[in-house]
Amino acid sequence: MASKKMMLAFKAVLSPEPQTVRLIAHKTGKDVNNARRVLKDMQELGICKQVSLPPRRGARQAKKGWVLCDRPLNY
Repeated sequence: MASKKMMLAFKAVLSPEPQTVRLIAHKTGKDVNNARRVLKDMQELGICKQVSLPPRRGARQAKKGWVLCDRPLNY
């Protein structure tokens, strides 16, 4: 499972859609890769139904991804 350290690679922002958490990674490529890994882990564990991974573009741009959850997240 994803470690707590990796969970801190991005912050979760509640969006208007029910049970959707928008994930915004910090502006470094390493953090974005960690966020991608965490999202994949969440999908494999069945925490979320659908995952959109942050794109792998220039590290200077803010990366965004979102996840549709079956149940509320604990962080």
